[in-house]
Amino acid sequence: MRRPLLLLFALTTALAAQDDAPVPSFGRDILPMLQEHCAGCHREGKAKGDVILTSHASILAGIEGTDPIVVPGDVGASLLHEVLLPRDGAPPAMPEDGDPLSDTQVALLARWITAGAPHDFDVEIPVTEAPETYAVAPVLTDVAWAPDPSTPGASLLAVPGRGEVVVHRVVSGTLREIAHRLRCDSARLEALAISPDGTRLAAVGGSPARFGEVLAWDLRSGARVFASRFTDDCLFGVSWSPDGTQIAFGAADTVVRTVDATTGERILFQGAHDDWVLDTCWSTDGSHLVTVGRDRSMKLTKVETQQFIDNITSITPGALKGGLIAVDRRPMRDELLVAGADGAPGVFRMYREQKRVIGDDFNRIHTLEALPGRVFDLEWSANGTAAFAVCSVGGTRAVVRGYAIPAVTENDGKEMRGEPTTLWTRDLPEPAYGLALSPDGARLAVVGRAGSLTLLDAKTGAVLSSTVAVPLQNPADAAGPGDLR
Repeated sequence: MRRPLLLLFALTTALAAQDDAPVPSFGRDILPMLQEHCAGCHREGKAKGDVILTSHASILAGIEGTDPIVVPGDVGASLLHEVLLPRDGAPPAMPEDGDPLSDTQVALLARWITAGAPHDFDVEIPVTEAPETYAVAPVLTDVAWAPDPSTPGASLLAVPGRGEVVVHRVVSGTLREIAHRLRCDSARLEALAISPDGTRLAAVGGSPARFGEVLAWDLRSGARVFASRFTDDCLFGVSWSPDGTQIAFGAADTVVRTVDATTGERILFQGAHDDWVLDTCWSTDGSHLVTVGRDRSMKLTKVETQQFIDNITSITPGALKGGLIAVDRRPMRDELLVAGADGAPGVFRMYREQKRVIGDDFNRIHTLEALPGRVFDLEWSANGTAAFAVCSVGGTRAVVRGYAIPAVTENDGKEMRGEPTTLWTRDLPEPAYGLALSPDGARLAVVGRAGSLTLLDAKTGAVLSSTVAVPLQNPADAAGPGDLR
């Protein structure tokens, strides 16, 4: 019994000596400590003991939202503090499979609880001030392109910067000016998506090992619609429901979520995947959600009931050679273009039309010509008769490919399909990770390492311009057609 008594005495003495010390910050001191030592077992999707320790609200909610683990102002009644102390010669109960927290860390938690367990969200991680210029261009993970709702004949091209989205106004295929600098808390943004009506932009990302964030902005004014945080790591693969009322995304915690597109409040929570969920898309009527991930699967979920329905791809071991990274639905048809680590895009039916047989791949319609590297992004054309995919090869270059996908016709009630062909292939000198078609379908934007933005002719693959898509401190670094000067 001496060790617990001595420790409690030491903690009491330390607290008394620090009466004049500032109250520990939840955002800077407490949350990072819990994320490092506790959140691996106590987070959404893996809430051991029905305890979630990834946000101030979940910590105060306690066990199943009813039994408190922190009693503000009363450290002796707070279970979260008690389980970190050794008892009867035994080590602390928590962390269960890790090293005990140090005496200093336990004392820090005790001081925070004694001070009332305050929440300093606004102080914790302030909205990042958008940098005026970049000394080094960031890696661009995605790009989104929409009609400009405020300027007839123009369009808006958005790329994720550091702590912001940079939105360019494009006229006649040339970047004319920066229309918006949309700031956010996230250290990195992973994916962007334009709303069905073209007036809003959604983004997902976060700060690795700290939080995931989903945001939406009004492209007319640049005003933020909402910003919501989920999990303790980044979010991926954002997409809008066809009616524009929900936003879907995946996460590193293997869970698929949707949120209300106006408030950011969570609606759907689905945990059928076994690894990171990297991309999402919706059925034509918005009744179902399709998701792909590192677990080599493409899954179908019914939105209304949040019920997992089917594995769309084959479940035979070895049928897929690696994780799936990107998925997009064919316009006006429930058919899916999907690709990933094996570099081979495929077209699949969304809904199974016959009973599954072990070893079958019934939903597969086409296998397209493989690219030589991992496919990071792909997209259908607006009429669904062409598709585009981009891969990176060996970390040194990219390959972009355009495909012709024949329209589906019917003859006596039977679907008639031609075979897909390759339209063109284009090598680029930098790795690339995202692509988007212009609103008129004439140009293809490809983004990647060192802030690179390349515009290609969508019909031929010819390079139209190449530039750096963020403002650099040295404008000469961005020289080239369509530059930012």
